[in-house]
Amino acid sequence: MVQRNAFALLAAGVFAGGTLAAQAPAFEASSPDIIPGKPIATKFIYNGFGCTGQNVSPAVMWKNAPAGTKSFALMVHDPDAPTGGACPPAGDKPHRYHFTVYALKVAKLDLPPTATASLAGFTINSNLLAKATFTGTFGR
Repeated sequence: MVQRNAFALLAAGVFAGGTLAAQAPAFEASSPDIIPGKPIATKFIYNGFGCTGQNVSPAVMWKNAPAGTKSFALMVHDPDAPTGGACPPAGDKPHRYHFTVYALKVAKLDLPPTATASLAGFTINSNLLAKATFTGTFGR
């Protein structure tokens, strides 16, 4: 009978400890240059294809990278366009630009200089620990 009670106490202690363990804060990404609900400033827009931006990269910040992170990758995706680049067609609805920071388990991605976005995405996802995304919009 004593053994059973000791086991029950041990099991209860393990269960309670597991439920009270602190959870790591979520991996987050943001930019002081991309304001939610406001269009992306023109200086961050592509200069070409009829757009007159300045090709300046916005600042990107992140916090709470998971344990084991050795490097980061950043990709920007426009799900509203058939091709990349921040320059939606004139008169088109504002496009969404998803900025995603990837925390990676490797110190460096082994990519050739001619790597496509698809190959880069595959390699990034193969080495992924966590990702965090924020979105900006731009239309003209």
